[in-house]
This record gives sequence, structure tokens and C-alpha cells, in this order.
Amino acid sequence: ISKMADLTGVIPLITGARHIRSSGCAALSLCQGAEGILDAHVDERGTIRATDVSAGLFILKQAGGCWAVDGSLFKDLPLHRESRARITAASCRELLQEIQGLTSCPVRTPS
Repeated sequence: ISKMADLTGVIPLITGARHIRSSGCAALSLCQGAEGILDAHVDERGTIRATDVSAGLFILKQAGGCWAVDGSLFKDLPLHRESRARITAASCRELLQEIQGLTSCPVRTPS
């Protein structure tokens, strides 16, 4: 039996958003963020696999976007099937910080 993720921390973000869209594909959402179709991608479940988002994160980075993995800005993910994380990505750092300010997981900058 799988345990449901506690998403109460994103309620302020959900209630403050103008539109919410879920394509069911994190890599596609990240690429749409890179292209400017979406402003951000938020997955706070902690179940997203590194192998499913690494290419999308690279494309987002090349387009000037940024992300946080488990709350840490630009954190790398070990690239193997078992690696799981929470991902928040945005078209710019200011938007990422605004999103993280609305959620229960603030961005930690790398040391």
C-alpha cells in the first residue's frame, strides 16, 4: 500500500494561482517552462525520478530557468532509477523564490 504525499504545504500556491495545468509528464512541463508556455512546474510529492526529469532540467537551465530539488537551488540528483525528489522549477529565480515563499519548503542556496 502506497502512502499519500502530504500536499497541505502547497495549498497557498494552488489557491493563489490563476491557472493550474497537469500534463502528467514532468519532462514535458519542464520543457514548456523553458519555452515560456508555462511559468513553473511544482511537484512536492517526493516521488519524481531523476531519470524522468534530468533532460527537462537541462533544457530549462539552457533557457535561463532555475529549479530547486528538495528545497535546494540547482541541486543535482543522482542519476539512477531509485533516486526520488521534490522538484520546483520556474522560468526565473525570482518566480521560483516567490513560489517557494508560498509553500512550506523555502529555497536553500548552495553553500
